[in-house]
Amino acid sequence: MIKYSVAGNVKGDLIVFINGAGVGPWMWDNQVKYFTSKKCITFDLPGHGVNNDMEFTTIEDCSMLIKKIILKESESKKAILIGHSIGAQILMFMLEHHEEVVHKAIIISGLNKKMPFVNGMIKPMVACTMPLAKLKSFSKVQSKQLAIPDSMFDDYYKDSLKVSKETLSHILYENSNYSFENKSKVKVDTLILVGENEKKIMKESAIKNKALLENSVGYIVKNAAHGIPYEQSDLLNCVVESFINGKEIVYDNLIEL
Repeated sequence: MIKYSVAGNVKGDLIVFINGAGVGPWMWDNQVKYFTSKKCITFDLPGHGVNNDMEFTTIEDCSMLIKKIILKESESKKAILIGHSIGAQILMFMLEHHEEVVHKAIIISGLNKKMPFVNGMIKPMVACTMPLAKLKSFSKVQSKQLAIPDSMFDDYYKDSLKVSKETLSHILYENSNYSFENKSKVKVDTLILVGENEKKIMKESAIKNKALLENSVGYIVKNAAHGIPYEQSDLLNCVVESFINGKEIVYDNLIEL
């Protein structure tokens, strides 16, 4: 079992937040502070933060770890899952293989296109990146690319120092080789979000995910890149709350997919 934190109302409905790679549960601070009526669980991915004593292996393995948390912490044995980046890919895997523990799903910037040509580049990429990651100046550039606010930079830099070559290699491989096809015809209510300023492949993935998931709604978030949870935290909180409560999602800063 991985280490995790519980906040909010321990008797409330369970929300499990699944991070992107290279970041920690601090990326959800604004959401955890907002959803105080819910039981909120955050954690470091394997190979990250307090869970760096175990390597990140596969998306499938991560999904099993999260399923165990849900079965332990949820009275209904279900949870609302919110996943970002590779966390969104983990969530999509859970929809396909562990639908029974997912009450509602929020997919944020979930890549859904295999890129096998990346495989041969992973080893040299990791060899080049690992020494640079120890440089604060390099991490500063990376954090800007991820749209991480200055208030979260120290946490980002501290966590980046803990990621091993093995974990980084496995994450890059899993990220570029995963695809969600919904062969099991998932029926879970799902919200799909992608940033207006993200790469074309991310927007295409969002459109594909919406088409594959029958009970889904999807939106492009204006003026956001790959960091919606901290770039547009107030908007995200309101949109997720509306979605969870089954209310109409109408906000000026959204473009329907």
